[in-house]
Amino acid sequence: KCDGEIVAASSLKARGILMHSFLKTEAAGCMELGVINTVMIQPLLNSSKGAPLAAGSMKNAQIAKEKLSKQRRGSTLSIMEGRLTNRQTNQVKDQLSNSDTQIFLRAVESLIPLQQEFIASIENSTNSCKWDETMMIGGLFNTVNMNALCRQYESFVSGHQAAVRVLGGSIFREFIKEVEGELGTTTLISKFDGPADGPKRYLELLVSLLKQTNNAHADYAPLKEACDKMTKVVESLAEITRGKQNFEKLLTVQSSFVMDFVKDPVVQKLVSMERIFIREGELKKVCRKENKKFMFWLFSDYLIYGASLGGKKYSFHRAVLLEKANVADHTSTDARNAFDILSNEKSFTVLCTTGLEKDDWMAAINEACTAVKKAKGVSSTSGAAPLWVSDKHADQCNICSAVSLYMKVVCIFW
Repeated sequence: KCDGEIVAASSLKARGILMHSFLKTEAAGCMELGVINTVMIQPLLNSSKGAPLAAGSMKNAQIAKEKLSKQRRGSTLSIMEGRLTNRQTNQVKDQLSNSDTQIFLRAVESLIPLQQEFIASIENSTNSCKWDETMMIGGLFNTVNMNALCRQYESFVSGHQAAVRVLGGSIFREFIKEVEGELGTTTLISKFDGPADGPKRYLELLVSLLKQTNNAHADYAPLKEACDKMTKVVESLAEITRGKQNFEKLLTVQSSFVMDFVKDPVVQKLVSMERIFIREGELKKVCRKENKKFMFWLFSDYLIYGASLGGKKYSFHRAVLLEKANVADHTSTDARNAFDILSNEKSFTVLCTTGLEKDDWMAAINEACTAVKKAKGVSSTSGAAPLWVSDKHADQCNICSAVSLYMKVVCIFW
């Protein structure tokens, strides 16, 4: 509808079609986020201040949704009082007081009015020209409102991973079920992927519009500027996401060890902003009596392995410092899909299930070793501990080179 006149969607041209589709998607997403804010976010914010934890009702959510459809500019949702129960505990309050979780909850709350204002600005622009191809869109992505919206997306992404971890805890299980029941969904947490991808959608729109805009069009230069700006925003958010995901992964790995028995300082201080998780997997390690399965975790500076205790819990065995380690193909024919990890403290052979798995692990470890040595200024690794070799495959001692049967018996290294 434009100034009381109805513009048929079938009459829209290329740029108008793009904007019409974009507006529909953004308006629907904003309404959904408003409902989630009422049913879930506001009760969580109230609970972080000491209120009992209970999902907001869909009746109140519907009221909020109607407000969103009627007031597209500058309005904020009222805080709806949810159904209160006695589930509130100090533990819930403590969990929700986590700084990243608070940043996430506040970002969701703040995104809604900013999204409303942005949608309203687009509607005003498209309506003012009756949806013809002269519409000016690029400048709408270079406003104070858009800058504020991007800052809230940054806050949203910064707290997203921590909030997912906290809300995935057992203490919130009943609350999440209650919220999902109110919303009629079983995939509540995945709904937060939509807001996180907001700047990506903006960039996709801008790129598509630029392709449909002639160089001589007054909107071309503003669109180009907006594209450049939004590209930087998307790259920045991607970097924040990678950092937060890595941090959460380090927490997960650390919590998987039974810490009562872990004295190693590497595991005790595993969560570090300088450490990057690379990959994990179960491999067999060649041992004296029999080959044993261990879980291996490769980081940017260490290779750690431990034995499974069941229930995704592990006992720590060793941390191999990569700046003093190398990886090599296992040359003996006694083992298939095997490679050697050589370090100054301990060297050993691991067995993979397939040749592809072996190649992937060797490449990842070699790349990590090379990178950390370059960063530390270490040119090469020498003095690797000898590999243990079973007697039936040993022709001589790996240290003193004793070769006779007699020397094998008396050699202190064999």
